[in-house]
Amino acid sequence: MAGGGGGTLLSLLGSWLLLTLARGRTRALAIAGRMTLDLERSERHTRKILHAAHDAFVSIDADGSITDWNPQAESLFGWSREQALGRELAATIIPEQHRAAHRRGIERFMQTGAGPALDRLLELTALHRDGREFPVELTISVVETDSGCSFNAFLRDITAQKLAETQLRRSSRYFELSRDLTVSLGFDGCFRSVNPAVADILGWSVEEIMARPYMDLVHPDDRAATRAEIEKLGGGHTTLSFVHRFLARDGSYRWLDWNAVLAPDEELMYASGRDITERTQMEQALRDAEQRFRTAFDCASIGAPRTMPRSTRVSPSWLPATSARSSSRSALCTAAATRCGR
Repeated sequence: MAGGGGGTLLSLLGSWLLLTLARGRTRALAIAGRMTLDLERSERHTRKILHAAHDAFVSIDADGSITDWNPQAESLFGWSREQALGRELAATIIPEQHRAAHRRGIERFMQTGAGPALDRLLELTALHRDGREFPVELTISVVETDSGCSFNAFLRDITAQKLAETQLRRSSRYFELSRDLTVSLGFDGCFRSVNPAVADILGWSVEEIMARPYMDLVHPDDRAATRAEIEKLGGGHTTLSFVHRFLARDGSYRWLDWNAVLAPDEELMYASGRDITERTQMEQALRDAEQRFRTAFDCASIGAPRTMPRSTRVSPSWLPATSARSSSRSALCTAAATRCGR
């Protein structure tokens, strides 16, 4: 009887363990299903952002191969998405005389993590599929992923702009007709001249902005950096692509990219500012979408069974929390799980 009772107890315990494992697996599969839907929604959101972008968007991996190519890139360079994906970027859109420098730049970043061309507004020459070269304006950012580095670039054809600038430079009306904000400032920080583009970019009339000190219109969080840049300008440096936020008449702030030079003999500073607000917001939206995608992937392991097929990809959140980064990620996933009702 004792042996029979023991057998019955072991049988019941085994059944209970099997039932518990089955319930755990069912719950894990349900969570995985929800996470898959989250990942798909995040990816669709990212694709919509890139598809709707006014600028061409191109992404490459650490080997320099194209991994993403939006419809605007198709129009700009003449290559369809299917044709472009997997091709080396240098051989696709960079003129031959600049390819070696491009490859060295990638190699230098992979070795040192430094990239002087990153997160700056640049003007370069690009190559169309038909062999013609044309000027482009672009910004490049790098994103760290589980599979390595991804270099993302937004590009815009500025051929028409360059032609217009050349023609305007030949005319005494350049100052009035420039689409960029063109100003001169005295050493006292007050405007001496402002072109009519101020109304289109910031909403101020020329008279209104002339009555305001320059620094009063700079976003409070950007004033220290602006003063430091002006000090460098006073030391003989030329300002190229200095970005800060500038107050518009409606109370919002616009992102302006400035070039400036000092004229000591005139006691003036000449500056030209370009509105890059739309591009800045687009890049931020893309970074936010990528972060949501990565967070959803990292959280996908919550509640999953401990034993998985060897071929299953394991996200970093499966590992023990042995660093501040893993602890932070665990807390983020716990918060996400709580919001999902788990």
